[in-house]
This record gives sequence, structure tokens and C-alpha cells, in this order.
Amino acid sequence: MAPPGGRGGIELVLNSRVAAVRKGEVDVFSTATGTTEVIPFGACVWSTGVAMHPLVKKLQARRAAATPRPAPAARVPGCSMLQHARKGV
Repeated sequence: MAPPGGRGGIELVLNSRVAAVRKGEVDVFSTATGTTEVIPFGACVWSTGVAMHPLVKKLQARRAAATPRPAPAARVPGCSMLQHARKGV
């Protein structure tokens, strides 16, 4: 946990995961120490890590595979869709 007294009384809890949330308190498991800490709160802001959940990754791959793509013969050599987007075409 970050040292207390942060800006506006906000404390960051890093290398941890939320184990439980109850009215006015949250249980936070530290992956660094293997311990659980109960933290009282008035307003809880919960932000997750940057890794995509495996289920979301699978769904995204399925959607990308199902999205129709223009056939190579329909493409104009030397012109990408990105170029059209930039020109507002």
C-alpha cells in the first residue's frame, strides 16, 4: 500500500487484488506479502490492471474472425483504409 497522506487522502493499493467488498470496507489481498487487509472506506474507486481477461480476449478474436474483410481483388494497390479515414473519405 502507498504511504498514507496522499493527495486528498487518497491511498493507492498496488500489487493487490480485491478479495471482498462489504458496506464501508474492502478486503484486499496483497500478492507481494500473501496477507489480506481490511480497509474501511467512504467512497471506493476500484481500478483493475491492464491485462485483458482471457474470456474477453477470446470473444474479441471470434468477433475479428467473423468480421468480413474485402477480398484482395477489391483493394486498391497503395491505398489503405487508414488513408481514407484520415482524409475523411
